[in-house]
Amino acid sequence: VLLNLCVNARDAMPKGGTLSFKTSTVLLEQLNKKYADAHDNEYVCMQVSDTGTGIEREILERIFEPFFTTKERGKGTGLGLSVVYGTVKSHRGFIDVQSEDGKGTTFFLYFPVQPLGVEKIKKHTERLTSKTLKGSETILLVEDEESLMEVLVSLLEEAGYNVISAEDGEEAVAMFSEFHKDIAIVVSDLGLPRLSGWEAYLKMKEIQPRIKAILASGYLDPAIRAQMNKEGVRDFMQKPYDPQAILQKIREVIDRQTVH
Repeated sequence: VLLNLCVNARDAMPKGGTLSFKTSTVLLEQLNKKYADAHDNEYVCMQVSDTGTGIEREILERIFEPFFTTKERGKGTGLGLSVVYGTVKSHRGFIDVQSEDGKGTTFFLYFPVQPLGVEKIKKHTERLTSKTLKGSETILLVEDEESLMEVLVSLLEEAGYNVISAEDGEEAVAMFSEFHKDIAIVVSDLGLPRLSGWEAYLKMKEIQPRIKAILASGYLDPAIRAQMNKEGVRDFMQKPYDPQAILQKIREVIDRQTVH
């Protein structure tokens, strides 16, 4: 994790600069304000900061996606930050980033504090049987990356779902307008062309106020997430997708009773 972040920081400071590390501890109640699925009582926070070129907001939303890179051809695989994200999550951790174009970047890594002595590993979630992840409902899937769309359609159809797909926000609204009576749930990326996933969601909500939706992003600013919560959006997915996690989330949202 640190190696990847340091290499990226170096590349972001071609004329030199400062790379700094800071550690602190964060209590569960503090972290829960950002991450509702945090469970451990205390976390170690490691901040990795540079004074480099920073990251543009449009790019910031996609930096944890596999194969996404802003480096020239041959200068990187695009796997660095998706590997960082996957490693942090595998340790029951969380990752956040703050950056401003031209003003540097800070990554925040949160890891649960290990208790002293021998730790007995407890599984936080029961392993789900494949049967509980299947369904027969219709899903509107909105994704502008063709290769990712193909993988997701294959995954969902294999689980028994009927999939209607759209490649941008405007097409998603048009499809929802035509088929909303049959659509059980919308699964949409936020970073879409022509009309963002958020704007498309608001238009679909006008058509069907009790719409069930899962919005996905590589990074979601806490302030934007709070605004979405006010509009009734409670279900988010972090990209890159985990196949079992997305099937579980879809099943959970579809089966949830709508509050009238």
